[in-house]
Amino acid sequence: MESEVSDTPVVQVEGLSKSFGKSLVLNSVDVSVVRGETLVVIGPSGSGKSTLCRTVMGLERFSHGKISIEGRLFAECTNGKDLRLGSDHKRRRLAMGMVCQQYTLFPQLSVRHNVELGPAKVLHLSKRVVRERAEAVLTRVGLAEKMDSYPAHISGGQKQRAAIARELAMDRRLIMFDEVTSALDPELVHEVLQVMRELAEAGMTMLVVTHEMGFARNVANRVIFMDNGSIVESGSPARVFDHPEQERTKTFLEHLLG
Repeated sequence: MESEVSDTPVVQVEGLSKSFGKSLVLNSVDVSVVRGETLVVIGPSGSGKSTLCRTVMGLERFSHGKISIEGRLFAECTNGKDLRLGSDHKRRRLAMGMVCQQYTLFPQLSVRHNVELGPAKVLHLSKRVVRERAEAVLTRVGLAEKMDSYPAHISGGQKQRAAIARELAMDRRLIMFDEVTSALDPELVHEVLQVMRELAEAGMTMLVVTHEMGFARNVANRVIFMDNGSIVESGSPARVFDHPEQERTKTFLEHLLG
């Protein structure tokens, strides 16, 4: 897919390493996502894809490396233990959102109120603006008729679309999607991927971890393949899928695509 992207990184990761005990799960990873880009991360389970997202989001500490958001320091660690945060760390954190495999909607709140919560409590927007914004993003993801429903009364695909709407309502600069369709029934996968495709076409900056190879091939501006905590290969979808240079990439795709 060709969409308009800039050369300005929204997020830039340099030399990022992280361990769980003695297990190295991120090994000196360098990656950036530029404004308007859809970067898709593929690879086997346990390769570090989800850990990369969580670490960039500030949900996991790391032992070495640097993360910058929109050209400003977000977090840095050079000695394996002391994490230094940027002076405007909290504001930079708000520039990023993440949609996970679990929907994490509040069951006691309607879909509308789930979406309104962040703009009201975190951004401190007026009630009118919060309501208008929630209605606009829910309409955008196809949930106009489900605004007043509760999570228990909507499908898994609708819950995931509500989770996407919640991030849109926060006006994120970058949204990360971590295996958002893996818990869905097959017939519900398409409706979530369609919303993501529309966001990509509209120029939303996205980092997508997925096993949906059709989405990666047709929607991504760039694909990276990870294995054992490292980026093994990076390039356009056509190059990575049709002409992979690394043997490990070839093996993975042959196994997955037959």
